[in-house]
Amino acid sequence: MRPLTALLLACVLLAGCERKQQPADTAPIAVTDDAGRAVRLPQPATRIVSLMPTVTDLIIAMGHADRLIARTDYDLDTTIAKLPSLGGGLTPSVEWLAAQKPDLIVSWPDHGTRSIVGKMESVGLHVYAAKTDTLANTYTTIRNLGVLLDAKRSADSLANAITLGLDSVRASIAGRTPVRVAYLVSVAPPTVVGPHTFIDELVKVAGGVNVFADIGQLYPEVNIEELVQRDPDVIVIARENEADLRAELAVLPVWRELRAVKAGRVHRVSPYDFNRSGPLMPRAARVLADFFHPAR
Repeated sequence: MRPLTALLLACVLLAGCERKQQPADTAPIAVTDDAGRAVRLPQPATRIVSLMPTVTDLIIAMGHADRLIARTDYDLDTTIAKLPSLGGGLTPSVEWLAAQKPDLIVSWPDHGTRSIVGKMESVGLHVYAAKTDTLANTYTTIRNLGVLLDAKRSADSLANAITLGLDSVRASIAGRTPVRVAYLVSVAPPTVVGPHTFIDELVKVAGGVNVFADIGQLYPEVNIEELVQRDPDVIVIARENEADLRAELAVLPVWRELRAVKAGRVHRVSPYDFNRSGPLMPRAARVLADFFHPAR
């Protein structure tokens, strides 16, 4: 992945100012995370582990890559390539994390049988449980990172850059008739994006209507027959494989009967750039708008 600093140079510059102007004595910091837990730090976090690639991207875009002390296998930004990897990030070694003495760990909230946050807290680690599945949650995470890192100005700059970028895309398709869209995160089996997700929101920003917006799940697996029944005008598929999707689907039974396949309106996008709610959302929305309304 290309470094995110090209998108938000202003955030980097502001971050430098914040570091220089940080007072010697700082009052204790407290925020409420997305699990409803109070997270308190004695001072701004300068040694950070992010188990969430989206949050890692946000910290880098804010100009604070130097505070990260580890990464996951899904963090591909070149600025942190030499950091030790925690693997996938879902089941990190709590013992290893404790030995690194981080000031802050950002993790997915515990749910179901998952108990990583609880285990990390049990050994005295400060953990912020974050949700970034919607635009609103992403903005909340940015704002709270600004508090926890004592980097409010660069956090505000990042949030404003994302907002302005999305507003620009909205303006570019104003007056256009919305296009019916299916966004797939997997082809075999077909797995689609449902409502209440940032991808569903980006589809709307770009002038599309998610044909699975009523399905009641975030990322449900569906039958190909259901996709045929909804018959979208455009299909977007997020996957790493760069094979010619149009040619591939055009010879597959059932798939070749889809309106989007017949019209050649099937598009592949990178899951690393499109399936993360972070600094690249405006660019992702702009690409989607080009897919949906190429003649605007």
